[in-house]
Amino acid sequence: MKLWFAPLLCYFVCSCFAQVTIKGHHIGETAGDFLKAEPGIQAMLADCHANKPHQISVGEVNQRKFPNGRAKKEYVELARAGRLFDKSPEQYEAKCKTLLRIFDDNGGGVVRVQPADFPLGTPSRVLKNLD
Repeated sequence: MKLWFAPLLCYFVCSCFAQVTIKGHHIGETAGDFLKAEPGIQAMLADCHANKPHQISVGEVNQRKFPNGRAKKEYVELARAGRLFDKSPEQYEAKCKTLLRIFDDNGGGVVRVQPADFPLGTPSRVLKNLD
């Protein structure tokens, strides 16, 4: 074997095993490691866990007052059908569906993060789970 080939081979093998780090993240990092490096995403995920829409029962409807002019009878019907919530399920899903799928269900998706120290917007950090 020629002497010049050995360092080239060593360089190639070492570079294949080296971790590529980009803006504090590396390819193949776990969701937990990603959350540790991104406290903003961690706070959003905690908010999603803490503020799930609560389905309102018929008993709760009878105890509440509804100021928007709808008759209590309409609310009772919605509660019986299971379609009355304290928060909009659509808004919750739009905000939290991707986060919960990636971090709780080990699904795929993309999370975009704007770094706090660059408020005018710099390239986003992206987490893709392709499983």
